[in-house]
Amino acid sequence: MMICNDITAHEQMAQSPSLLTDSLAIEYNNIDHVHSELFILIAQCCGLTEEMPPDTTLEIMRDLIDQFRRHFAQEEQIIYRSKYKRTSDHVVQHWKFIQRTSAMIQAYQRGNRGVITEFRDYVDEWLSDHSSVDDREFDEFLQGHVLS
Repeated sequence: MMICNDITAHEQMAQSPSLLTDSLAIEYNNIDHVHSELFILIAQCCGLTEEMPPDTTLEIMRDLIDQFRRHFAQEEQIIYRSKYKRTSDHVVQHWKFIQRTSAMIQAYQRGNRGVITEFRDYVDEWLSDHSSVDDREFDEFLQGHVLS
């Protein structure tokens, strides 16, 4: 599910994070709650345009990536405790995401306003793919698994 492609969907998600679809919900403790918070911030990100005030744009971009960092730290604690077979791959995906989005924020700060569209589309696609594939696989691993 690409959030930014459907303005109605992302506006509804921002108003009611409980609309997190079954295809993206992983049903583990409060990870879905954190995913919902991310979708709210992505809904704000979907509205980013080159015409917005730079300070507002930068704040939205930074807030979103800060929330991703917090989420990844929480998720990675669970991953390490569970001895998940794909720990390295999963953590590297998180790291690459933060590196790429941070580089886009730096480019924006240097005056590249065109990076907004790339940032918005990348975040939208990455979270949709990661949640529905990688986090889903992790959820299946966790089902019935006792954390150490």
